[in-house]
Amino acid sequence: MGYQVPLKPGVRCDECGNLLFGWYTRHGNRLFCSYGCQERYQRREDEYEQRQFEQEQQQQAQAEARSAEERAKNVQRIAAIRHDPRYNEIKMIGALVGRTDEELLADYMSRYGDPLQNPSLLQSAQPFPSQTHVPTGEPKTSFFDDSSAPPAQAQVQTGESKKSFFDDDPDPAEERQIKIFTKLAVASMVDDMKAMLLDGAVDSEVLCHNAMQHFLTLPDPSIVSHQVADLILAFGNLQAPQQTSVWPEIVSFGMTDIVQKALDRGAEINVGNDGKTPLNLAIRQRDVNMVKLLLERGADPNYFQTGFFVDAEYAVPPLVIAEQVGDEEIIALLQEHGASTDT
Repeated sequence: MGYQVPLKPGVRCDECGNLLFGWYTRHGNRLFCSYGCQERYQRREDEYEQRQFEQEQQQQAQAEARSAEERAKNVQRIAAIRHDPRYNEIKMIGALVGRTDEELLADYMSRYGDPLQNPSLLQSAQPFPSQTHVPTGEPKTSFFDDSSAPPAQAQVQTGESKKSFFDDDPDPAEERQIKIFTKLAVASMVDDMKAMLLDGAVDSEVLCHNAMQHFLTLPDPSIVSHQVADLILAFGNLQAPQQTSVWPEIVSFGMTDIVQKALDRGAEINVGNDGKTPLNLAIRQRDVNMVKLLLERGADPNYFQTGFFVDAEYAVPPLVIAEQVGDEEIIALLQEHGASTDT
């Protein structure tokens, strides 16, 4: 449809650029001096849109082809590593937290590389434990193997399970999940740890306590990552002395901010598990900053425990422990706060 109305001076046709003097046609917000200019502009616009559509279709087809190629390669990768014990352990953990095959493979490749590009990485991998032949005729155990039970639970010739009077019939499934959680903690796989804690299949306090006990067997418990310590603090039991408590042993990690949080959440400072109080654990670690913090937060410099279940090395005053480890700075701190060696 043509228009014949006054226009502002200098308005030009959007196709040919001629000045419009009064009569014009409109297409959207475009102005043209004739129907011919409008048709040429619209035809060029349609051609541009068609090219854009074709390019998008081509890009989508290429992306689908690449995706199909990558899926085929993933099938080859999984076939190549299916007997690698490292992949099978990742797979076992992933099964508990609901990971897909693609996520498990990506986890493996981020640690060990692409088996298709570097086949040599599989040469050092041993067959999965369940397929390994042991000359003695006994199955080879792995971290996940529950066969490391004490003799009281071993199979006897009668075919019946031998039990002692004190056997509490532990749940094998629960023990397996505790082992897996502990291994996740050692590997600092915080997201997977959190998934197991939130899943609730095993009490979170039990998981955290067992992971803590494993860390205490290490030569240096302070190697624990800060994220793992924070997670154990968040889900662990801070009420000591209790069987599943992580307090005061969490002091051994050497993280003053973690201990600050524990105290702020109600952990008792003058308490201990089998003689291990927060203060004397810090002294044994020769952790001056931790000792200073505990004393500032109200730790009794003369508090210690005695009794049948108390370890002899902890059944003495904190100042005696400081003298045993030979840390002059800690000795001076304790004496400033009124510590003595009297028992």
